[in-house]
Amino acid sequence: MSQPPEEALQRLLDLAKEYQSKQKELDQWASQASPEELRPGLMAFGERATDRFRAAQQVLLFHLYSDEAAPSEEVREAAAAMCRCFDEMLLLFHRLLDEGASRA
Repeated sequence: MSQPPEEALQRLLDLAKEYQSKQKELDQWASQASPEELRPGLMAFGERATDRFRAAQQVLLFHLYSDEAAPSEEVREAAAAMCRCFDEMLLLFHRLLDEGASRA
């Protein structure tokens, strides 16, 4: 792969900063939530993130496979890998919540 454009690097940096900010917010919320609020709250956050991801996923895939777009197979495979990774993380998230609930 060639050197990424400056705009791509800046976008990655912005996303990393956003990730850190969201992590701090989540940690703060979780430290203040009661045990009864924790699992339902995490489920709600997870559902909201999933809804946003699925909407973005549709736009991305529709664009990648439209007649107007002509991305390389490498780009299509990268998009598919991102979608698979998200699904794997979602499965892990639900499994961890279920494990936590069964041990409580």
